[in-house]
Amino acid sequence: MERLTEASLKWCSTYDIGRVAAKHFSDPNQFNGMTTELATWEGSVHDLASAMEEVTNQKTVGKLAMPKFFHRLFLGCLHNMCEFFEAGGALKSPGYDIEASIQLIPSAFSAKDWLRFHLSNMGMLNISPDLYEKT
Repeated sequence: MERLTEASLKWCSTYDIGRVAAKHFSDPNQFNGMTTELATWEGSVHDLASAMEEVTNQKTVGKLAMPKFFHRLFLGCLHNMCEFFEAGGALKSPGYDIEASIQLIPSAFSAKDWLRFHLSNMGMLNISPDLYEKT
C-alpha cells in the first residue's frame, strides 16, 4: 500500500470546481444529466512541497503532518478518508482525465498556481491576484 506522501494523486482546486459549476448553470442544455469528473493536476505530497518551495523560495519537505496513531485517535472521518486514498480509492476511478478537465477550464490551477493565488491573497507574495481569471 502506497502512503499518501508517496502516492501520485489527481487534484482539483475548489475554484476550478466552482468554474465548472458556473458553466453547468450558464448552459444547462449542454450539461443536462452530465457528470463532470475533474482533475487538473497530478502529483504527490512531495510534488506539492516542491511546488511550495518553488513559489516561496523556502525549503519545504513533504511528509505526514502527524503520526498515523494520532490520525486514528483524533481525526475520525479525516483518518478514514486518508485510509481510503492510501488504499487506492480515487485512483481506481476510470475518470479524472486531466486533459479533458483543462479543455473545460483552460485556466485551471496547477499546484503552483493555487499556491501563488492564495499566498498573494494573504499578502505573502507580491503578485496581484487580479492576474488570475475571475470566472
